Amino acid sequence: MSSESERVTIRLPPDKVKALHQLVKGGTYSTISDAIRAAIDR
Repeated sequence: MSSESERVTIRLPPDKVKALHQLVKGGTYSTISDAIRAAIDR
């Protein structure tokens, strides 16, 4: 990731937020932001 970044606000349904939390809790990603960046990069 570049050293420069911008903040983006999005709205997600509760089930998507829960899925993101599970990915972090399970150790797949260290943060929700990392999970979202990985999805965008795919």
